[in-house]
Amino acid sequence: MIVIDPSVHACGWATFAGSDLVSAGVLQPQKLDHLADLLIQVLPWREHHLCLIERPRIYPHSPVPPNDIVTLGIAVGIATALARQNGLQVRYVFPTTLNKTVTTHRVQKTVDTDQLLCDIPKSLRHNAIDAIHLGQLEVKK
Repeated sequence: MIVIDPSVHACGWATFAGSDLVSAGVLQPQKLDHLADLLIQVLPWREHHLCLIERPRIYPHSPVPPNDIVTLGIAVGIATALARQNGLQVRYVFPTTLNKTVTTHRVQKTVDTDQLLCDIPKSLRHNAIDAIHLGQLEVKK
């Protein structure tokens, strides 16, 4: 399973083999146009049958600029197109209602994120951790 947590500035991802986390990371395209190229290079599309993509959500009283929501929708579209082009079933999942501290704590109970994500700046690791968490929730179903 491939899990993608799209974002306007950094796209988190994780791959699972059954219930086991195989890899995770963060992509930072210089331009949104480059997101597809990075996703193609990094993810082993042909080895999976399911792609979970975090569905964008507008929160009441959110300070996020409306144009960022549009950009996020484009990122989701890019990930969806790549997954379907490579024969994967796509499922959209809502982000968890847990705050980032709880999500990070839950993932760190099972994964050494400092070692796994050592090449990623700490300020961006939450993107990969969100993808890992969504994947872990899926395999528990």
